[in-house]
Amino acid sequence: MLLGVLLESALVAQASAPRTFRAVAGESRTAALNDGVPPMTAITSARTTPPLEFPIRVLTTEPSGLKLVIPPATPPGDYTVEIAGPGPDGRSISTVLKITIDAVTFSPEAIAARPPVILLNGFQLICGDTASTLAASVDTFGQLAALLQTDGVGVAYFNNCTYGNISIEQLAGQLNIYLAGLQYTDGTPPSPRSISSFTAWAA
Repeated sequence: MLLGVLLESALVAQASAPRTFRAVAGESRTAALNDGVPPMTAITSARTTPPLEFPIRVLTTEPSGLKLVIPPATPPGDYTVEIAGPGPDGRSISTVLKITIDAVTFSPEAIAARPPVILLNGFQLICGDTASTLAASVDTFGQLAALLQTDGVGVAYFNNCTYGNISIEQLAGQLNIYLAGLQYTDGTPPSPRSISSFTAWAA
């Protein structure tokens, strides 16, 4: 009996142990069962610590996985996301995810040679991929990012779809935070002159 109690306690502790992920601001990450994440059929609550105006979103995916959507203006740092939801049997499950967010970076050489381009999508009735990655930009911009990179231009993508239905003022505020958070690959911020030279391509 005692052995059974000890084994059950060990399993509970294992199920609640934090899972660790790393992503660049704007990326998405998928957490699957083989990552130790318990299966959930829905997310009923999610809390990001430290708190963010637009927190990291957690969505359920098939089969029995979780998708973490990181808004592009999320400041670099370490975050904890506590989530809860029903399991396949209807019972409530909770788990903790630890996520390290890195800044979007450009090489100093690329910025010195050509002004970087930030791709901005316009209003869309239906948003497909909500990630702010160059791969996700193909839905709106086709091969533009790849062509610019081939020409030696640094490119990044700010996906408005990540934020859902918010005001244009809030979106502008997030874009301002995003631009201010861009870094060189060595971790230093670009000079104000470099930031002002960014070119936005909107669709």
